[in-house]
Amino acid sequence: MGPSLSWYRKSYYLYYMSGGSAIYLEQGFDQFFKPGPGEHPFQLNPLGRITNEFMKFAEQHPDRGAPYTPIAFLLDPAHGWEMTDYPQWPFGVSQINRSDRALRELFGAAYYPGLVREGEPASGERQTFVPGIFGNIFDVLVASETHQDAIESYRAIIVGGHIDWSIAWANRLAEYVRKGGVVVLNPAQIKGLPADFLGVKLTGTTAESHNAHCLAPGESPQELGGQIFRYEQIEVKGAEVLIAAPTDNPLVTVNKFGRGKVVFCTVPDLLGEDERIPPFAAHLLAHLAADATPIHVEGDVEYLVNRNSRGWVVTIFNDNGVFKPQQGLAQVDRGAVVSATIALRGERIKSAVDWIEDQPLSLVNNEVKVTLGAGGIAVVELVTAR
Repeated sequence: MGPSLSWYRKSYYLYYMSGGSAIYLEQGFDQFFKPGPGEHPFQLNPLGRITNEFMKFAEQHPDRGAPYTPIAFLLDPAHGWEMTDYPQWPFGVSQINRSDRALRELFGAAYYPGLVREGEPASGERQTFVPGIFGNIFDVLVASETHQDAIESYRAIIVGGHIDWSIAWANRLAEYVRKGGVVVLNPAQIKGLPADFLGVKLTGTTAESHNAHCLAPGESPQELGGQIFRYEQIEVKGAEVLIAAPTDNPLVTVNKFGRGKVVFCTVPDLLGEDERIPPFAAHLLAHLAADATPIHVEGDVEYLVNRNSRGWVVTIFNDNGVFKPQQGLAQVDRGAVVSATIALRGERIKSAVDWIEDQPLSLVNNEVKVTLGAGGIAVVELVTAR
């Protein structure tokens, strides 16, 4: 019963490398057994052997570093959003509303192909571990009145759902951008913010489209067509247009404010008429997150990045090849092997070591390649420090 052994093993490494400081085993006695018939000594079962491996790993590698998460989603303190539990009611009592759907679509784009995997046969392994296209580079914050300074730790803030800004928070956002931060907003989130913050003026009229084109310099042609969406028509007051409708009406603008930028998407809640995120809004997210870290991982893998005293540590999971029903044995596809390439931009890698195998890895053109079997794990330290 329950999840697979690879799910269990990956969970240990995911939470340790994500900064977890303690582990509580729901059923601590399920780590060992006493075989029979007859009298035999206790021994570790498969779960216990995984726990033993992980404990040795943590002892041998205490300098895991800090998770490198340069982008944060900022939500209302009482958002109540829940993505998984049926019937998906906030706090278990409220009907889902447009703000909830906006959050679902935003997170679905950030962790694509998570929403695609939801349509597959249900499996704890397949749906909780997702090879997100940008990696695990996001944190989630709430707009607390007592912890406003938390946003200062991030390069960019993406506001999600509906938030009623207090005067203190409006001032904090303006200060954050002036000092070099990036804030992403849409028309459902701008009430109470300074007039010059966005660099645009809403005209009070709307239009609709089903397509868009990106105006970023050097951008290759993109297919950004999709469902019909309505957007606010605006007058540009100092901002630059990043994405436009076929009529050249602005859909996404970028306003320089101090040393930072305010990115404004004219589609309320980033939702089309079908209450799904339009392709161009997901493309905007790609512009924001694609180069958010100096680490680039290529391959059908899930990964997270840490910064430690010697350089970088990249944790990689193969989320393919294991299907475990709630009750029954796991079905393992031994052919579901994946290869991943880790590259570092802006720094020279002096050496690379796989912490799981405690073996050095070859370097070619400042890149490292690893191969993972079904449900496999690699934790690779890239040493860059002098």
